Amino acid sequence: MSKGYVWPMDASYDIVSHALDGSAFRRLTDTPGYDAEATLSPDGKTIVFTSVRDGDLEIYTMDLDGKNVKRLTREPGYDGGPFFSHDGKRIVYRRDAHPDEASLARYKRFWPSTSTAPGPSRSGR
Repeated sequence: MSKGYVWPMDASYDIVSHALDGSAFRRLTDTPGYDAEATLSPDGKTIVFTSVRDGDLEIYTMDLDGKNVKRLTREPGYDGGPFFSHDGKRIVYRRDAHPDEASLARYKRFWPSTSTAPGPSRSGR
């Protein structure tokens, strides 16, 4: 609480796949840092997720087997909670925009730690 409203970004989180009974366990991500907040596209072909693999929380997509990872966002600040629109044509996510250097500095003070704090404003894309 001494740092304000922050939440953990557990560096051990990875995205996995398995059958409903727990069998056929398969790791889809295996990079240092947080890989989480994954959702499946309506057509069942693509996973969208949040990752810190490139040093900041960004949005990525990958195939169901974990291959063909593609980074979608590139601005500093938290980009997370992605999901597909009902028709699968768009990705909706949370974004903490940092309108000035003070806001960006507040966000960066948590990195490379394992927590983040929301910025002063939010917008979706």
